[in-house]
Amino acid sequence: DNELSRNGKHTIMRDELGNDVLWSWGREYLEAASHEKPIRKWGCNRMETPLVFVHIGKCGGGSVRARLAGGALNYTKNIGWHKSPEYGAYYPVMMKPNGTEEVGVMEKAYFCNSKHSNFRSTTERELTFEGTAPCNSSTPLGHMIGCPEVLEKVNYCLPGACESTSSSCRIVYVGHNLIGNEVHYLPYQVTMDWWGKSWAQLYNNPFTSVVSSYLANLKPGNANYCIQGGVNGTHRIKFPRPVTKRDSRFQYDGCSVPIFNEIDSKARQMAQNIQSDTGVSEYQENWSPIYASLPTQRITMIRDPFDFLMSKYFWHDDHSHFHCDDLENATTPGENSASNWLNKYSIEYLAYLCGEDCTVRYDSAGHDKTSIIAQMKHQAKANLRHSITVVGLLNETELFYDMVTTRVGYIDLSLNRDVVGKRHATNKETTKECKDLYRNNTFQVKIMEASPALKALVEVYNVGVE
Repeated sequence: DNELSRNGKHTIMRDELGNDVLWSWGREYLEAASHEKPIRKWGCNRMETPLVFVHIGKCGGGSVRARLAGGALNYTKNIGWHKSPEYGAYYPVMMKPNGTEEVGVMEKAYFCNSKHSNFRSTTERELTFEGTAPCNSSTPLGHMIGCPEVLEKVNYCLPGACESTSSSCRIVYVGHNLIGNEVHYLPYQVTMDWWGKSWAQLYNNPFTSVVSSYLANLKPGNANYCIQGGVNGTHRIKFPRPVTKRDSRFQYDGCSVPIFNEIDSKARQMAQNIQSDTGVSEYQENWSPIYASLPTQRITMIRDPFDFLMSKYFWHDDHSHFHCDDLENATTPGENSASNWLNKYSIEYLAYLCGEDCTVRYDSAGHDKTSIIAQMKHQAKANLRHSITVVGLLNETELFYDMVTTRVGYIDLSLNRDVVGKRHATNKETTKECKDLYRNNTFQVKIMEASPALKALVEVYNVGVE
């Protein structure tokens, strides 16, 4: 399988194409994720599943969803693209037998539209299209183990494609979910195999064994997932992974919280040790190595931040409260629901590329958000470079479709070009004055000085443009 090579404390894992994937959390990875190093080489005709489209709102994702559905074989027109799997549409995925170089067999993957929950901290439970579940974990491993998606919702996609007991996850998933959201619903056998062949093999220590045990306990019906009591003679109560939302609410404080607190603490200690061993003088909170190593292909479409802000500003009717040149109300919290709109939308954009763990850390950061914004910027930049197979630009949509077709071996976006999603455009005459203002270079400098979040977002976007 993957080749492991060590040079002192320098650890490199090579993927099946021979590309260096620096998953060590150490100096080499952080340097490779900076602007000084090239973006990870993904190659072509890749067959990994799931394929996840990270749909950032107001970045042209509606059309991408439809084209991804239309890129399947046996697609039936005029039935609604989101219903395509029900009518036999599928993607032909060549699956190799584990540990062999034999010619693979064709398995079918299926389209899945916004079926999986978003996870947010309990202090900022925002409403989302897919539904929102609580999780206060500040690491992706804590999210994976402490906040698994309830079993009744894991199986919402086409039966057999990516169920909790499946040995693979054969879906093309699209949704307004942040990068890495799949940690909540990947089948336990998939996550066990991933952990055993990557982190547990690289760093064989007590923590990796703890994670391995917890991942095994995610098997449906395994009552060892959560054990309460048993101290000072008290009766031990065992709980399996939650099946329903009601189960999840009942078990959250007694199961989810202690589990992800333990995992977060030990994962952070492991990351600190690795960084220290590899010459990082001051610990950097950056979980992109976990996202980069997951057995998932991800694609996304990004948009110029200033155009994005204007689209959100008009879409959410903020212009009826404040004029677009009112930077004080745009960047300062207040009693008006539209106050601080520019900062909120900038953080929202960053979060899509950073991960759910970033939203938890941001919500708990207190009044001064300077440090967490810097963390989010670095993690988002690293994710763009190493965790996303194809990054598209809204103004180069057809090129994005061509890149996806070339890079992903089982989807062809030249098929069914007439399949389109809904457009959510605003009136051009109404928005022209503000859009012109936000495209003015002098004004852009001014608002970036007023908003560290926007300044960070612009840096992240420029990495995507590379």
